[in-house]
Amino acid sequence: AGLSELLEQDSALQVLREISALLESRENYLAQLAEQGREQTTVFIGEENPVFPTPHTTFIIRTIPRQRDQVVLVLAGPKRMAYQRNVALLNDVADIMMQRAL
Repeated sequence: AGLSELLEQDSALQVLREISALLESRENYLAQLAEQGREQTTVFIGEENPVFPTPHTTFIIRTIPRQRDQVVLVLAGPKRMAYQRNVALLNDVADIMMQRAL
């Protein structure tokens, strides 16, 4: 959701490049991202991201523990996003997934 809004921003190409690079190399970063979101939903804005260089992109991360493994939810988008709405959305998805895992 929000792709049309993203494409209207000046930094859209950089954001798409950063997200694409992460997706292409996700196996290299998945464990580190999972650790960052383990305790609570975590937001990294631009260069705050300690795992993957993303000067134009925000990552919102939440890790859901499961019996044998874990699920890592990552919401990625431009630095100018609706943070409250997106954190709430990610938390809602995590809550639903945890309830279904019981």
